[in-house]
Amino acid sequence: MSALLRELLRLIATAGTWVCRRIREAFDKTSSRPPGKAKPSFILALPPEILLLINKDLPPHSRILFSQSCSALQVLLGDKGAGARLNYKDHIEYLTALAYDLPTKWVCEECVRLHEFAMSDTPQKPQNTSCPLGWRRLHEGTPFLGLHAVAPHHRHVQMALKAQRLGTVSSQLRRHVNAIMAPSVRPFKVQCSSGGPNALAAHCVTIPRILDGRFVVLTIWVYRRREHPITLSSLGCLLVCHSTCTWWDAICHGRQDIRAYPGSEPFFVGLRSTREAAMMTSDGIASGFCSRCSTDYSVALSPSVTGILSWTDLGPEGSCMRRAWRDFLPTVCRRYSCRVHDPRYGGHGHGGGGARRRPAHAPGSIRRRFDADVLYDLDSTRGVGRLAVRDRDGWVVKVPLTGSR
Repeated sequence: MSALLRELLRLIATAGTWVCRRIREAFDKTSSRPPGKAKPSFILALPPEILLLINKDLPPHSRILFSQSCSALQVLLGDKGAGARLNYKDHIEYLTALAYDLPTKWVCEECVRLHEFAMSDTPQKPQNTSCPLGWRRLHEGTPFLGLHAVAPHHRHVQMALKAQRLGTVSSQLRRHVNAIMAPSVRPFKVQCSSGGPNALAAHCVTIPRILDGRFVVLTIWVYRRREHPITLSSLGCLLVCHSTCTWWDAICHGRQDIRAYPGSEPFFVGLRSTREAAMMTSDGIASGFCSRCSTDYSVALSPSVTGILSWTDLGPEGSCMRRAWRDFLPTVCRRYSCRVHDPRYGGHGHGGGGARRRPAHAPGSIRRRFDADVLYDLDSTRGVGRLAVRDRDGWVVKVPLTGSR
């Protein structure tokens, strides 16, 4: 090794020692607080070299957050932290972390910024969103929980979960969260029924709940006899989760070859076999699950009233980039260059397509978490129906099933 090279290495080592000494002095100044002040973080006691290694292994959005923790870390990391460049996904993750303790802020995946939550924005009225792009653009990011179901957008799910975690929120925000969590009832006409659109009186009931820090939705489709007996063919087409979207067109147009729709056959066979199994049981009840998303379902058949129940776990707090969340989004935005859904821009594409994957959950686990008991109280002489739903907390919902169109 030449003398010049050895001298350069010595200068580099000396400069590195001087930098570490200056960083240590900055740490000491940060740590020397007057009595009664908050104690410094234990991470500041680590050698600067270790902190640099930790920062190196963090994802880009976490490096920025790490460097912004205190002035000492800003001195240490410099451009290695705050100067990190973020792509779309990392930017969303960064904003999600910023909004973690801000009760009225939500992350917009279209604007890529934080918005103040509009207190009139609920799953029933998504058009009241505070995003300047409007609810139609954001609608593509709404999970599919089945036909006629009222599905919350990611912003609704995260606001409700955040409010429960923070606990101390304003009365106005609490009322808004209660509106997000309110059950909904929708009458609907049965699609592709053998008896026609007026053969049965049908309602869809959506009941969201937060259980163990997770947003779980119970959706119930109730069919009552009107002009036609309740049979498998009179129930028509029903989509109970996003995985059924790909064979909707095939069923409605009488096509039997569903193999042309990748990934749809397992769920189609499962739902059909569950309906058939319910007819063979003494109580008319059979259960199943979706192998592609976190959904359990149950079918309860009878000649006068039939219920199909679906329990969907939308997951815990997190960004809209999580695979578990994106699996619930069924569509590709064809009108917009959507970075959330369009595969050309890094999105996930169709939720129901693609190769088979391992089951997203243990069969029946979501239903057991919700622990719901559904009772039907029907007065056939007056043609009035009522659906009562009880969960493990003793919460009771009684839904009148009158006034179907």
